[in-house]
This record gives sequence, structure tokens and C-alpha cells, in this order.
Amino acid sequence: TAQKGVADSTRNMIRSYASVFALFQGTVAIKRMGQEFEGMRSSMLAASGSAPAAAKDMQFLNNMTEEMGLNLKDTTDAFVKFKFAAKGKMEDKQIKELFTSVSMFGTALKVAPEDMKRAQRALSQIDCLAA
Repeated sequence: TAQKGVADSTRNMIRSYASVFALFQGTVAIKRMGQEFEGMRSSMLAASGSAPAAAKDMQFLNNMTEEMGLNLKDTTDAFVKFKFAAKGKMEDKQIKELFTSVSMFGTALKVAPEDMKRAQRALSQIDCLAA
């Protein structure tokens, strides 16, 4: 009886520790996600120049990534870098059209996510934008 009680107690203790660990991991994941979104918001604000423009650009990216099934974090990162590279060389409408076209092309061809990241990153490295 004593052994059974110790075994039951040990099982309950392990379950409790597992629950606490799961809760801790969930909290860490939520915090990390919040930090990622804050980073995206900050970088978009810097690239867009104002809070209203950044909000408009984020809405544009939210719609585009949802429609095309792209990763929001990676796409936002690529868009911000492209926007910085194209600033003063292209109008905002042209920036969005070109970025959307490259993303659409990759989606239509079912390009792997890593290759899509590379294609979007390449936009900010185009020679005519760097000049």
C-alpha cells in the first residue's frame, strides 16, 4: 500500500511538473511572438516614415501574405529592406507593385519558402536601386 501511494504521488508530481513546464514554454512563446511583432512594427515605422504609412504598409502585407500563404515575418523583413533600398528611387505604389509581382510569381510557381525569401531579398540588392 505504501509503495502504491509513493508511486501515485510520484506520478502526480511528474504531471504537475509537466504542466508547469508546458505553461512556462507557452508563456515564453507568447513573449517571443510579441517581441517579433514589435520588431516588425518598429522596422516598418522606420521604413515608412510615419505611423499612418506604416499601418497602411502592414495592412498591405497582411492582406498579401494571407492571400498568397506567405510567412508574415519573413515577408515583412524583405519588404522593409526593399523599401529602404528603393526609397527616393521609386514611388510607394511602384514598390508595392514590384514586391507583389515577385511574390505572386513565386507563389504561382510554388517556389519553396526559402527560395521565396531569397527572391524577395534580392529585390533590395538590385543594382539600379543601389545607384
